[in-house]
Amino acid sequence: MTNLAEDKVFKAVKAIKDNKWLEIDDLHHFVLSLQLGERDFQISVIDPRSNRCLLIEDFIFEAPKNEVELVNFLDHLYDDHSLIIAGFWKEVRVNFKNSIFTFVPEEDFIEEQSDKYLQITTDFNPAKHELFHDQLFDGKIINVFAVPTRLVEYFKNRYPAKEIKVYHQNSVLVEGAFRYTSKDNSNRMFLFIDRFVLHVWTINNGSLQFYNRYQINQFDEYIKYISLISKELDISNMIGDIPLWGFVGNKTPHFRQIQRHIPNIMLGQRPDEVKFGYQFDELEENNYFDIVYTGII
Repeated sequence: MTNLAEDKVFKAVKAIKDNKWLEIDDLHHFVLSLQLGERDFQISVIDPRSNRCLLIEDFIFEAPKNEVELVNFLDHLYDDHSLIIAGFWKEVRVNFKNSIFTFVPEEDFIEEQSDKYLQITTDFNPAKHELFHDQLFDGKIINVFAVPTRLVEYFKNRYPAKEIKVYHQNSVLVEGAFRYTSKDNSNRMFLFIDRFVLHVWTINNGSLQFYNRYQINQFDEYIKYISLISKELDISNMIGDIPLWGFVGNKTPHFRQIQRHIPNIMLGQRPDEVKFGYQFDELEENNYFDIVYTGII
């Protein structure tokens, strides 16, 4: 545990590295992916030549009061980390977790009006945020989102020789699920339990039908929302098992509680395209789907 400031700390909760393949001299072949939330930060390294995952790390920290404290956390982490400070990666991708986003059908999307889409439903502030958009589901859905400009500039300054690729966490989740079911056009539901956030979405006929994220303060709220969503979406009409990714294990009391509300729940699997060495066997199959998929999306 490392001091960030007088009252701020961060802690490494997971650090797995495949030393056989992660050679410093080969960094220029590797994709570095970073994922930043309000209270956590994940790292992955993927070798796109073999689609092998070489590293996963996960850090948690106390919720910062403002962006200055969040940048302070990042500074301390970079000062402590001998790998991510390197600047000669093949690609650097940064994935942000926040609530400033909206999904727009491709036929309704006008890029010049991206700010207007967000001003209707979010706390978007053009003076403080930078706009981005992701094309999903073979271009049929556009995820318009915004990220604090201070944070975008922070990562650009960390990797001045690279063009940083910016993503939103929910883009990675829904696109990953789309590829996961690419040969199945039936009505499917998916869940992702993150720290303090529940993601729920459905895919039907190869397109996104429903998506929402719910802020969570304690585990009982996951159950409350899952129960409400199950009734609202009538999961009896969903086809097949319902994959669950995130921070819930197969044999945990929390998973059994969820099963009472969704009997056909199952742990989601790792992306088929990615290879993992034995070092990652300690992870559940459904862990870190988002940060791994960021490296191959």
